[in-house]
Order: sequence, then structure tokens, then C-alpha cells
Amino acid sequence: MFTRETPFKEAIEVFKTKGACGASFVAMDGWKDLSFGEAMEDFLSDKYTNRGWAVFSLLRLDLDRDLRLDFIKKIEDPMMAFQLYLRIKNLSEEEEGALKLKFKGKLPVAEKELEDGIVKRVSKEDIK
Repeated sequence: MFTRETPFKEAIEVFKTKGACGASFVAMDGWKDLSFGEAMEDFLSDKYTNRGWAVFSLLRLDLDRDLRLDFIKKIEDPMMAFQLYLRIKNLSEEEEGALKLKFKGKLPVAEKELEDGIVKRVSKEDIK
């Protein structure tokens, strides 16, 4: 599990096995001497506008609660927040609340489908 203290150089190999794009390794090389938390603070700063890394990390990496919240805070698109709400298992109440705030009242059809059971959230049994 990645924490803010994990040396980022340890994460680089995991990113490779999880399917990170090759171009991303240029940025990662600049973070190799940082902790995971320091690298992500740089990445999550306003100088980077692509939030794909936040989505990738939330879906593909085993992050501790603090890192997951950091990434969730950077999600801006309501539909992306909704999709993450559906797809990430084991969200804490705080994480669920943070994602809901990003889509609640903005996606009436999707919210109704969730309420009616047409779309469902993943459960522990759904993801191996």
C-alpha cells in the first residue's frame, strides 16, 4: 500500500506493471528521489491540468486513505466522480462524501438510475 512516506522510486516499478503510459515516466524520473506524498503534491499542483493521473491512481493503485482523498479532491468532472463512486470498492464515508459532493444534483439521470438499481456500485466480490 502506498502512503505519503513511500519512496516514489519504489512506486515507479508498480506504475509500469499497472499500465501507466510511457510518456508519464519522464515526469516520474524527476520524482524518483522524493516520497510518494511529495511527488503527488507536485503532480496535484495547479501546474498540471490533466487529472487522468488522479483517476488512474484511484482505480489502479493500493493507496492509503490520505492519498485517496488527495486524488479525489482533484477530480472536477461530475461524471468522472460518479464513475469513481461506482467503481472504487471500500471507500470510507469521507471519501464517499467527497465524491458525492462532486456529482450530487448535477447528474439527475445517473443519480436516479443508481437510486433505482439500474446502475450499481461494485462490491468486494466484484473486483478481484
